[in-house]
Amino acid sequence: MIDGKVDISKFQEEVKPIDIKYYLIKYSRYWPLYVTSIFLGLIIAFLFHRYSVEEYEVQGSILIKQNSSPEMRILDRSNIFSGAYNLENDILMLTSKNLAADAISKLHLNVTYYASTNIKEVELYDQSPIYVEVDPSFPQMELGEITFTMISDEEFVLTREESGFFDFLNAKAAGPMDEAILNRTFRFEEDIVSDKSHFKIHKKKRLEAGDKLSFVVHNSVNVIDDYARAISVRPINSYGTVLQVTMVTKVVEKGRDYVNALMDSYIDYNLKEKNLMTENTLKFLDEQLFIVEDSLKAVERKILNFKVENKLMDVNSEFGGVLGNMQSLEDQVQNIDFQLQYYQSLQQYLIEKGKDYSDILAPSLVGIDDGVLNGLVSSLISVSLDRRKLLALVNENHPSVTELDEQITKLRENIFENIDNLVANTIKRKEQALAMLEDEDVEFSKLPQAESQFMGLNREFKLRENLYNYLLEKRAEAGIARASNISDNSVLDYARRGNLIFPKKPQNYGLAFGLGLGTFYPIGLIIRIPLSEQ
Repeated sequence: MIDGKVDISKFQEEVKPIDIKYYLIKYSRYWPLYVTSIFLGLIIAFLFHRYSVEEYEVQGSILIKQNSSPEMRILDRSNIFSGAYNLENDILMLTSKNLAADAISKLHLNVTYYASTNIKEVELYDQSPIYVEVDPSFPQMELGEITFTMISDEEFVLTREESGFFDFLNAKAAGPMDEAILNRTFRFEEDIVSDKSHFKIHKKKRLEAGDKLSFVVHNSVNVIDDYARAISVRPINSYGTVLQVTMVTKVVEKGRDYVNALMDSYIDYNLKEKNLMTENTLKFLDEQLFIVEDSLKAVERKILNFKVENKLMDVNSEFGGVLGNMQSLEDQVQNIDFQLQYYQSLQQYLIEKGKDYSDILAPSLVGIDDGVLNGLVSSLISVSLDRRKLLALVNENHPSVTELDEQITKLRENIFENIDNLVANTIKRKEQALAMLEDEDVEFSKLPQAESQFMGLNREFKLRENLYNYLLEKRAEAGIARASNISDNSVLDYARRGNLIFPKKPQNYGLAFGLGLGTFYPIGLIIRIPLSEQ
């Protein structure tokens, strides 16, 4: 101590630096223990991987195109200055049970096939040598795993396999068994019927006597629920409209096929909804064509009989201009009546319908080229389709449904106002055409009686013929529109391969190596070394 202070230099001299080289040389003699411990850890990881059922992640992507009309953007003021597109409805649709049911119907997913190996049980999927055809009209009960065993070229027996020690690692379905079909011999293509099941088994590949595999027949409702839950959908980024469809599966090919089928089903659904308006137009035109065709044939018979009875070969060319003018005016009046009939039916439709106007007949498809009315009706159809899609996923009290209802109400009011103006203008045009037709009737009355009657029949024939040709033309246009129609959305990338997500082999081997290196056994030996040896 110097002047009451502690001299720490002596303590500093006593501290010795750690000699790393000394410890490495000293403990290196225990390397066999480290190697043995690391080897055991890697063996455990290897066995875990070998007996685990692998899980893969398969992904596809679908492009959702924004298709919003100017009228819609005006009515939806919250979205006038925004280019963002709400993908929530599309995500809910892709994860819905209705779409899952449609995708499952394209694939054979109500039956699962397994093959047992010395290591673990694997699912065969499309590599199965047999095909179990389930009767779709029968309320199939979900059964446990049934073992199929060949006993001859065309015969087999169904039994129940006892559970093994490693069955908890497999994807087996646990469920009740149909004792009525067990331990019985059947032939391929034979109906296997009981109170719980109804199916038949087909042979896809050659089988030898003694070959075995197992299968599980699933209930269709359970299959739909499982696959709907297995799908996850999310936007790839926050500023785009591309959705990534992901599924975790134990069989890459099965997951890939389902994701692709689901995306195709979504495209088909979108196209079906888009074609709904065209289908309604074709139905309306077919009904009108059937009526006009009958009346046209009736007039043709009248003209033929009249010519035979009156020996009339031609009419006086002097009155050809009168007849032509009258036919033109009558065509005009008929077209006006057709428009008025459409306006009245449209008003009645809007009054009687609730809030679903997806099956309304667009004005442009029946020859009415008023731009404002066409735009309003197209927007009403679009909003109604969105509302119907949304109601398949949520109830009517959902905020999104309420927002669409408000847009529909505004559109209805605008359409009613527009129709009132169109009806008033159309009635004025009809009155003018009828006045001109009365003037032509005066000239027509000067014709001789026989020629007058003939020309009257001819006028009626031309009138119906023109209407028939007009309807045929519109039907052809609607048919072309339906054939050339494509979905607003498209598949960007189909699922092609799967990424292994369980077990994570590199991480597991790394963890096994680390645990083996630092395991308690060699560390414990080192810790027990007396300090005197140091």
